[in-house]
Amino acid sequence: MDISTVEFDRNGIIDFYWPYDKTRMITVRDAVVQSMVPLLRRRSVEGDKIIIGLGILFKWFMINVIRYYESSVLYNDFIENGIKVKAPPRFSILSAFLRGEQPSDSLLSELRRFPGRRRIIPLQLFKLLASLKINNFSPRVLFSPGSGDHAILIQPNDLALKHASETDDLILYDHLENWFTQGPDPAIENAALPEPENRIVEEVVTIIGQAMQSGGAELSEPGQQYFRDWISSRCNMVGYYLSFLRQKPLPAKLLIGSAGASVFGRIFGHAVQANGGRVIAHDHGHGNAYCEQFANHITEFGCCDEFFTYNRINADIKKDKISPDLLINGTGAIFSWPKEPAAGLSVSEIDKRATEIVCNRPIKKIMFVPTAFHGERARLRPIPSDLAAFDFQVRLLSFFQDQGIQVIYKPHPEGASHVPAGFSEYFGYKTILDRFEKVHEEVDIP
Repeated sequence: MDISTVEFDRNGIIDFYWPYDKTRMITVRDAVVQSMVPLLRRRSVEGDKIIIGLGILFKWFMINVIRYYESSVLYNDFIENGIKVKAPPRFSILSAFLRGEQPSDSLLSELRRFPGRRRIIPLQLFKLLASLKINNFSPRVLFSPGSGDHAILIQPNDLALKHASETDDLILYDHLENWFTQGPDPAIENAALPEPENRIVEEVVTIIGQAMQSGGAELSEPGQQYFRDWISSRCNMVGYYLSFLRQKPLPAKLLIGSAGASVFGRIFGHAVQANGGRVIAHDHGHGNAYCEQFANHITEFGCCDEFFTYNRINADIKKDKISPDLLINGTGAIFSWPKEPAAGLSVSEIDKRATEIVCNRPIKKIMFVPTAFHGERARLRPIPSDLAAFDFQVRLLSFFQDQGIQVIYKPHPEGASHVPAGFSEYFGYKTILDRFEKVHEEVDIP
């Protein structure tokens, strides 16, 4: 299952066997969302901690359900067909199934390891220097008022930094380490829930079971207990951190790279909103507007008050793809973009450009830029399994070789695994590991 060690030839992976079609997760995903979104819109007193906690953790909850479902399908197929499998450690749920143990995930470890433990550099000095730079070295930074009177910038991406530097408002750079300075007592994690909250947990477990059944898998009794424990422990931890943040002077406005990228960024954003403040999230990846926007509803649009994107064109495209049925907050964010006007192209012209690629010369040299391999990590839209994706890459490079096309292989710098050493060289091609900014190859199609 580890693509870095598989054997292959020009026809693909040798003895390739993979029983799972990733598109099957759509049925399970949609069934969970269809039932969970109305549940998470409740704002009753009974079970409020569970509803709020799952709302904050909805991305992680959904991904964990998908991973559990996919691992169940694989495990059952391997057992039924007598296939012996050694799953890499990063396939944590499947590995636990094969060992006969209850699985775990990294989220609980992350919640235990609160950001304040990760102080490595003098953060206050860094915070001051970054704030001065963002505000064009205005002396206002040195005489800034309390947190409630200005905006702060946390976990910025490039667009967030650009946005912060162009506004006239005072925006101070900050770190989550300055806000999450104390972790919960271990007893909080496993604290018993009152009966109203237990009923909501059981309702959620039933939703998961029904969704998995719609995808052709059963949620066993150990699986039901796994999700009971998952929901109660994670929501207990989130509840603690929200109570801790309520004692602090929270900012009136939060600028953040992605509203749902990190669990502590998501908790902090919710605390700011619950205190009457605003959260502004920022886009990343110009081409993202041309993907379906299911995931962004859960990770961005439903988690912020304003979504800042690259230009008006991107904003118009994303607004047209909003589906209120996918939004926990029921309304979603407003969209904004930089002050300078977008390029003089209409949405229809942009769409035409995005679907029609013309090369006016024979294609003799290309750069192949595959996406990252994800291991057991799931996304909220179906992507090929690592083995299926690698098998396709092998056959694709064989095709290019047959056509006499020279290939520059530029693998993704991240991911759970990487192709075998000398992969592209097997076909007589060249691999480049440098960042795009340092690549100076001339190709017919980038």
